[in-house]
Amino acid sequence: MTGFGAFLSSNHPPERQWDLARRVDALGFDSIWTGDHVSFHLPRYDSMALLASYASTTAHLTFITLDRDRDRARRRWVSRLSARYAQDFGPLADRYGVIGTADECLEQIERFRAAGCGYFLLNPICEPEEEGEQLEGIASELLPRLGT
Repeated sequence: MTGFGAFLSSNHPPERQWDLARRVDALGFDSIWTGDHVSFHLPRYDSMALLASYASTTAHLTFITLDRDRDRARRRWVSRLSARYAQDFGPLADRYGVIGTADECLEQIERFRAAGCGYFLLNPICEPEEEGEQLEGIASELLPRLGT
């Protein structure tokens, strides 16, 4: 399979940058890229900040924990995010998390799709050493059933 990304220059004002990112997303490109260059004498925005801001206009950041046991997945999700952000994520889990078995995660993703989300940036919430296993589970148990 061949993929195609679009490279956007980093010298447009922010509103124009976001409009272009939304347009690239709507046109069906696989990814958006930008860069910086220390030898150009043009005003440029920081490339990492731009890429982060594009995600907020084109994707839904999805905190996901896949496990055969929903309660265990929820405990791990709440524990990791509560520690990361120094606040209790328990009240947010059922509303914003994609947590549980493959079937439960699919159901939750479909809720976001029905609300209009067309692109998900999946962030596995787990111990660092489990990240590869989480990504493999997502790729084998969820993505094929989502039509990807």
